[in-house]
Amino acid sequence: MPDPDNMASRRAACRGSARITIPCLLLAATTAAVYAPVLDHDFVSLDDRAYVTENPHVRAGFTAASLSWAATTFHVSNWHPLTWMSHMLDVELYGLGSGGHHLSAMLLHILNTLLLFGILNRAGPPGAPGWPHACVAALFALHPLHVESVAWISERKDVLSTALGLLSIWAYVAFARRGGVLWYLLAIGAMASSLCAKAMLVTLPFLFMLLDYWPLGRWRRRHRLVALCVEKIPFLLLSCLSATVTYVAQSADSVADLQGLPLPVRLGNAVVSYASYIGKTIWPSDLSVLYPHPTMPGSAPWSAWQITGSAALLLALSCLAIVTARRRPWVIVGWLWFVGLLVPVNGLVQVGFQAMADRYTYLPLVGLFMIVAWGGHDLAGRFTWHRARMRGAMAAVAMVLLTACVVRSRHQVSYWRNSIALYGQALRVTPDNPIMLRSMGQVLQEAGRFEAAILNLRRAVDISPHYPEALLHLAYTQQVAGRLDEAMRLYRRILRIDPGHVTARTLLGDLLHWRGAHDEALAQYDQALRADPRHGPAHYGLGRVLHRQGELDKAIHHLRLAAQLLRDAAQ
Repeated sequence: MPDPDNMASRRAACRGSARITIPCLLLAATTAAVYAPVLDHDFVSLDDRAYVTENPHVRAGFTAASLSWAATTFHVSNWHPLTWMSHMLDVELYGLGSGGHHLSAMLLHILNTLLLFGILNRAGPPGAPGWPHACVAALFALHPLHVESVAWISERKDVLSTALGLLSIWAYVAFARRGGVLWYLLAIGAMASSLCAKAMLVTLPFLFMLLDYWPLGRWRRRHRLVALCVEKIPFLLLSCLSATVTYVAQSADSVADLQGLPLPVRLGNAVVSYASYIGKTIWPSDLSVLYPHPTMPGSAPWSAWQITGSAALLLALSCLAIVTARRRPWVIVGWLWFVGLLVPVNGLVQVGFQAMADRYTYLPLVGLFMIVAWGGHDLAGRFTWHRARMRGAMAAVAMVLLTACVVRSRHQVSYWRNSIALYGQALRVTPDNPIMLRSMGQVLQEAGRFEAAILNLRRAVDISPHYPEALLHLAYTQQVAGRLDEAMRLYRRILRIDPGHVTARTLLGDLLHWRGAHDEALAQYDQALRADPRHGPAHYGLGRVLHRQGELDKAIHHLRLAAQLLRDAAQ
């Protein structure tokens, strides 16, 4: 006769397996359905050119030279060799078709969702139900704030570094539950790999300490807490090393100094940004690829009431998390997860022109999702006499929230279909955004829509009169539209703002040469080469002028240099 105990254990195992398998299948299928349109989307001009389409090293795929470049370059002000290698792998697999590159990002996002669900199940309190974990993973998969990280090819670093970071958390949870040097070393190795894809997760040691508090429950005695801190030393060393390398990579042209952007301004922006992230998590409308920093031309500085109100909100939420820490530990863990993981990108060390960015919330929002999911579980548990009804009500609320996320995310995905759609949405949200106006003007010019391009570029210049890149694109658009006098005037205006602007000087030289002002063209090329002796177009223009003037030996020298430099730049 069959052993009843054995059959019961098998049924329990099947139920346990179904508890994991069915949510995983639903999560993967729903996420794929939301993001499937990206497979037909184009590359966008914002960073995708620097990362893929106009990057000769990435376009070459896996070669010894490209791999060496990936390991050593600070291109686009970052050091992330694994990110470069992942783009190279996509080129090997799909060529330069954008659909394959989008497919890789979508699959990584699905992987991240499943990893997060698995981690929460493994780390969760013994006997805890699985539905709060599934709810957290579903919100992570489907929330509109995460569309930017998945739909933007240049943000491969975000989904890739998160995948590796989640693997590190998985290994750490296994180490905490089971012990074993191998799991500990795997956690260190996965964290190092994550930082080689993007230096976002330098706060992982802090996150491990939070998980030790809850749900792992490793904070029991004072001496145990000291041991837990010592345990994090290798992870902290990795964080310090990554932060140092990142600062060196970005300090050349991306990191604003304290004199240019005072600390009180940074603090005010950080406080308002935290509050804005919370607001957009609750009501994800008016999302944009770029939220201009309040110090940028065309942007209004944060008012005193915005800063004070945001600070009051953050203080109140922090106090609430502390007060409820003993009875509801998921509140303080979730809150510190959110606040702590945003520290590297909260603007205290300002990089770029943005006040905040949707992509920064990719993993930090998990903390808020934990508070929502476990808060719902706690609320349902309070009504013991109506437990079935409360569970039904909670399930209905969860379905409404997730359906709203699906609809809103699918709509947000559509804005990433091409550059014009993306910049159009950004300009609807931030109409006086000179960077987006310049970007829109550039793509319209490339599409041959010169009048529309000129309107956008003029608007950018009106808002920010000393914005050289907007002036340069306006000048070049006027030039290709045949308005040479206006183009020449604009090139000269750029040079009054920035005498060392090599591209503007070279293009002005080209116009002067075309008009027969050879001596003046020669002077422009000469000054351009003094600023940058390896500027190929300036050597080419100088060679043409010297050829016309009969100085053949000098002309051949400069033309050969131009050919070599342009060939090197294309490799």
